[in-house]
Amino acid sequence: MYGILIEGVKYMISSHFGEDVTRAVLANIGIQEFSIYERSRRRGYVSYVMGQMIEVARIFYNQEVTVELQHKFEKGGFQYVKIRMSFDNSGFDTDRILRDRSQSLNEFLPVDPVAFLNLFPYLLAFDNNLDIVVSGRALLHIMPDMHGRRITDIFNLQRPHIKFRWDT
Repeated sequence: MYGILIEGVKYMISSHFGEDVTRAVLANIGIQEFSIYERSRRRGYVSYVMGQMIEVARIFYNQEVTVELQHKFEKGGFQYVKIRMSFDNSGFDTDRILRDRSQSLNEFLPVDPVAFLNLFPYLLAFDNNLDIVVSGRALLHIMPDMHGRRITDIFNLQRPHIKFRWDT
């Protein structure tokens, strides 16, 4: 969870505060927590980042987290902060135990098709009429009414400039 969360927060920060902020982000990752070290010339982003971390974890991962500002100082025109986020990551231990116990992937075969498709949160599958039949969790969260609609009614193909159809 935490790797995706860091990337999501970095994307949100860069879209609001610019790329110079996200270039100065380091992370120290543990099993139940991680710390983010940031350096920036901009002021006021610390509360924003902390709020984004809480909301992203709550909305997208259904996870309650604790975020605290551990350290903050200014030097040479830069603001340096250390933010610590703690969370329940008990699923990680279960996953690790399963991986350690497993000698071969063959014991997990065959894989249920639904479980396989759940691995791809941005999956988009359509039939020969270009009607959307399956979509990943992330796309379904953004556009819950997309199933059964034509892909060309929802999305606009910008490039390359070709007619989008089933047969070539």
